[in-house]
Amino acid sequence: MMACGVGVCDSKNSTDEEHFSFSKHPNLEDIRKLQAEFSQERNWDQYHQPRNLLLALMGEVGEVSELFQWRGEVPDGLPGNKDHFELKVV
Repeated sequence: MMACGVGVCDSKNSTDEEHFSFSKHPNLEDIRKLQAEFSQERNWDQYHQPRNLLLALMGEVGEVSELFQWRGEVPDGLPGNKDHFELKVV
């Protein structure tokens, strides 16, 4: 199996096609705890109110959605486009 971001890519058939699925770890609770520890260490809790987090998240989602806006359907695993998207998202 080959790691691909927060999910796992594995080859289930004899072709070189990759199948993407999310891994079970870290789960949402693990991520929530990591985020809470990270913000507490930096005294960021004063800024991390639900409204502020929602607005910041919406801005980030908008930036990622721009990458897909005029592309039509993109196959699972982003074949042929993976490098382009990785450079933009990182």
